[in-house]
Amino acid sequence: MVFGCTECGRPGDTNTFLYENLLNPADTYCGPCWAAWELQQVGASGALPHGAPDGQDEPIDLDNSTSEGAPAVTAPPYVAPAAATPPHVPAAAGNAAGGQYDPIDLDDLTDEDAPPTVMPPHAAIATATSTAGGRSEPGPSTESLIDPITKRILFPGAALEMLEVELDVWINLARPSRIDEHICAWIQVNNHIHISPGYAQAGGFFFSYQYQPALETLSIRLPGAAPDAKTAARSECVARLLDVAVEQRYTSGKWMLFLNPTIADDVWADIARATATGLLGCSSKIAPTKGSRKHPLCCVYVANFADRFEIQRVLVALQALLEKYNLSVAAGFKLDAFTMLGINSRHQLGLPPIIYSVADALGWVLP
Repeated sequence: MVFGCTECGRPGDTNTFLYENLLNPADTYCGPCWAAWELQQVGASGALPHGAPDGQDEPIDLDNSTSEGAPAVTAPPYVAPAAATPPHVPAAAGNAAGGQYDPIDLDDLTDEDAPPTVMPPHAAIATATSTAGGRSEPGPSTESLIDPITKRILFPGAALEMLEVELDVWINLARPSRIDEHICAWIQVNNHIHISPGYAQAGGFFFSYQYQPALETLSIRLPGAAPDAKTAARSECVARLLDVAVEQRYTSGKWMLFLNPTIADDVWADIARATATGLLGCSSKIAPTKGSRKHPLCCVYVANFADRFEIQRVLVALQALLEKYNLSVAAGFKLDAFTMLGINSRHQLGLPPIIYSVADALGWVLP
């Protein structure tokens, strides 16, 4: 029997996750249909989406985003945000403690920093191919590479001996400056070297309702509490949220950087190659720059937030890669579950969106 999405019929395979409807176990959904179903449930319950009216975070400065700097006001009853599309979710390990948070400017950081969805590409990447008559035909247009459901361009991979060649063709065809942000959300590449330390297969699930008890408890504890008590309450809440992420095996997260559009193509080319060939983490993605005045967000993913060795290794490798551009990672490491929960620097409960700063990770003394 072939199982597929009850809503759209997309078959379940290694590239498509199927989510079981707990209210009706006979129904299963692919990622986009599951997100639509959960959003419908949130709407039916009267919960309001978080953030600005257009669903994006307002410009912020994380100078005031730590627990010490949270506004000392009476917290409103917790309102669960609408769920986003479930991301790339590798296998989990143990828990980890949070760190301090660098002051950073996440002017463009929105819920669109959600992790990469592992989906098959809409069209295969191909170079010009020879016909029987010896003529050459062009490969696909950039628009044909965009998955119509996820609005992403995903490198489909290649045989190991042809990986770098095919990758170079794909990178040139799917340059950020060639892709219009209005028709494509992300350009993404996964790690294709199975024996590399950063490689990880997808697994785990995100169920927002399992995080709600910790958030609701925090919303009760904050009103009228002393500053030290608020700090302790937030720390306990973050620890519980991390525990739930481990229980769900939803442990991926990302190092984030914003790139000047004038160098985004070159920097992304280096990051994409390093990711696909196993030098970085499990996946990387960048926002298109054509038609945009923003500095595109680039995310470099690590499979498990509790694996400090891997968190640090990927950061060091990324910093080394950026040196020739006189760049460095300034933003911290954000858990994908926090993105899905709408936790940003303007979160109504004052929760910090970053669990590790760059200084934290570089300062770890690991065996």
